[in-house]
Amino acid sequence: MKSSRSLAGAILVSGFATLFMAGCAHDPDVRDSHDYTSGTTAKSPPAYLGCVKGELQGSVKTYEVEGDNSVKLFVESTDPDKADGLVELRGTGTQRQFTAYQRDAWYDHGRLLDAALMCSKA
Repeated sequence: MKSSRSLAGAILVSGFATLFMAGCAHDPDVRDSHDYTSGTTAKSPPAYLGCVKGELQGSVKTYEVEGDNSVKLFVESTDPDKADGLVELRGTGTQRQFTAYQRDAWYDHGRLLDAALMCSKA
């Protein structure tokens, strides 16, 4: 009876360890992160993204990539698997939709997410 309890305990501990390790793994694509925000802005893409960049620390590298009716502002890398953050701005006319993603937002208290929200309204 004692050996069956230790086997069940070992399986249980192993299962918890596997779940814990899977939960701690980095999301491969920054857009898969749980840390994101979205909304709309009336600002032009240069004004909005300029405001967002102005709120980031000076040493942060940013890259703008234009695509199908959108502009993406990548932080630290244009590869979504390596980027620390991403702000996507879509649409034309007076209202544009934005979505901001930040990997490990806890590290700097969500500075990119806060900037994306603040700049959409300012």
